[in-house]
Amino acid sequence: MVRAILRSGLSVRLALGLALAGSLAFGAVSASAASHVTVRSGTYKLAIPAPGHVSVAAVEVKVLKHGRGAPPSRVLLDLPNRFGLPEEVRFFYVRRRISTAPLRYELLLVAVNRATGRSSSASASAARAKATRRVSARAAKVQFDAGSILLGFPSRAAFGHTCGSCGAKLPKSTNCKSCWFKRTTVQQIQVVNADTASVAQLGSLVGLLRAGWTTNGDSNLVFGNPTAGTPRDPTLNGGEFDDHRAFGWAPASLRDPGPLMHTVVDDLLTAQPQQIIPALELIGQADLNGNGVLDSAATPGGGSPGT
Repeated sequence: MVRAILRSGLSVRLALGLALAGSLAFGAVSASAASHVTVRSGTYKLAIPAPGHVSVAAVEVKVLKHGRGAPPSRVLLDLPNRFGLPEEVRFFYVRRRISTAPLRYELLLVAVNRATGRSSSASASAARAKATRRVSARAAKVQFDAGSILLGFPSRAAFGHTCGSCGAKLPKSTNCKSCWFKRTTVQQIQVVNADTASVAQLGSLVGLLRAGWTTNGDSNLVFGNPTAGTPRDPTLNGGEFDDHRAFGWAPASLRDPGPLMHTVVDDLLTAQPQQIIPALELIGQADLNGNGVLDSAATPGGGSPGT
């Protein structure tokens, strides 16, 4: 069953719980914190989809007011409980900064849940269906715990105790008063089992993807197109989270999730969500829907034997 979670601004509840917005949209600083403030991260909860499906989420942070220094180049992410993820689950992400008025940060997340293989016997199929229901129920129960991702906008360097924007000396685990974000708004849209969602259920997500992950509707200008010689947005980068024992996946797609996310965006923008799983199987060279083969986007259900 498709489940969509749609919230915007500071009214986000389950997905953000006001944590992200509250941690970034500070209103005033006390006199005792004249030179620095303690860094506080927000939490975003990405739902794990049913086996053989994907969840897709887009998060946009608009910085309405910030300090004098240069703003951070990216959103920082961490998954503290990554070793508690099921072995069938992987999270992929890409992020970029749009330096316009207002300053915007875009984050795109995809959760993949690999299904187990099928059996030809009726009894085995029935047993698998029962097991799948148990797995789905367990995923529904833990989806907001297993996928808690910490988001932060630090203005200090990753190493050392200096501000990454203005170079000011800072105590450890602090943020620069001159460069921190003073006022922000957050918009997020998340669709669980997005590959089986209807056009209506995907409408709000597609709108946010078009605004944040295309330039005048062209995703190549964001993700790049090597065939056409189109470079990617220089602020674009990404990665993946799993428990380090997750299902097999082509190493190249783990090093650079850009092509994977580009495919997801294009399939959603062209109203072809059913092509997401076949396309990801070809990119990752991994059987995701448990049919024993690597599906082709042109011939779903066909393809070569899966790994």
